[in-house]
Amino acid sequence: MISQVDQKIKRSLARIEIPTGGAGAPGSGIPPEISGMNAPEMNAFQLEQAHQRIDQLEQKINFFIEKAEKLGEEGKIDESEAVMKEVDKLKIQKTELEALSDPLLAQ
Repeated sequence: MISQVDQKIKRSLARIEIPTGGAGAPGSGIPPEISGMNAPEMNAFQLEQAHQRIDQLEQKINFFIEKAEKLGEEGKIDESEAVMKEVDKLKIQKTELEALSDPLLAQ
């Protein structure tokens, strides 16, 4: 039963395209054209893209936190922990992107 739920979680996460990998990697969530740059090197369009991606990540993080809380309330602790691991990955991506787009935020 747990493996079935794990598979459902993986399919759900794949549906909303949770990126994995480092900055600029395929599926990292950080567009390759802005990876490896810092704020002074980015043009206005690239900064706007980075800020939009940060907003998207924040929305996903909030969605998954609510989902994890509901699963926890239902007694589905393992599933809730799996969702929170994904939240941690998203938070890391958000931090990396914030560091790229605004070095002052990362300090």
